[in-house]
Amino acid sequence: MLSNPASVFAILALFTSTAHCLTYMGCFGPPTNLEFNSRHVFQSVGACRRQCMTLNLPVLGLTNGTDCLCGASAPPPSNVVEESLCNSRCPGYAPDICGGTGFVSIFFDTEVQPSKEPSKEPSNEAATQGAESVEMGEL
Repeated sequence: MLSNPASVFAILALFTSTAHCLTYMGCFGPPTNLEFNSRHVFQSVGACRRQCMTLNLPVLGLTNGTDCLCGASAPPPSNVVEESLCNSRCPGYAPDICGGTGFVSIFFDTEVQPSKEPSKEPSNEAATQGAESVEMGEL
């Protein structure tokens, strides 16, 4: 159960921001294992999701209000920080939260099937335990 109002708001914002199922993993501090993908003046969770989907990467992160990050696995749970540190509204869709200054809002896209290449990275299974899954509404 979510006890932090900011967590509830961030998840509720997803209902109107994207049309697919994302799992909100939380607000993370550095370092993350995600790669910078793009900076967009009209960034949103949905826009970042589409960018990461084209790369077949299931983990997306938003930071600094405008930056989209993508990756194959989530950062470790030990990097989770207070939800209040992810306080930057997305300029492309204000109900979305696009991380914070130096902090990343992380989502896992359950519809992306990453390639089955061998990886030396640890599984993100532990990182997704306890995360809330949310079915998205239409754009």
